[in-house]
Amino acid sequence: MSESMPFTEFLRDMAQHKRQADRRRAALTEYGCSTYWLIHQRGQPGIRCLCCGLDSFNPTDIAEKFCGFCDTWHTEWLEEQTHADHV
Repeated sequence: MSESMPFTEFLRDMAQHKRQADRRRAALTEYGCSTYWLIHQRGQPGIRCLCCGLDSFNPTDIAEKFCGFCDTWHTEWLEEQTHADHV
């Protein structure tokens, strides 16, 4: 096994994680669901991406509702649209 094999596996796993996050994002937004939670861990505010599962404690990410891993902005829950489309 070459020295670069663990890094190659990491990249492959990261690409698979990104594809899974993209599928979750598509499903959440299709039904008007939010793609994030605002969280507090150890007294520190943060934002959790419901697509990739990663947290950010960067104040800019929180303010702009941005996920660095997914490289996209989060969507809000659209309660009125969800109820109108699925009731």
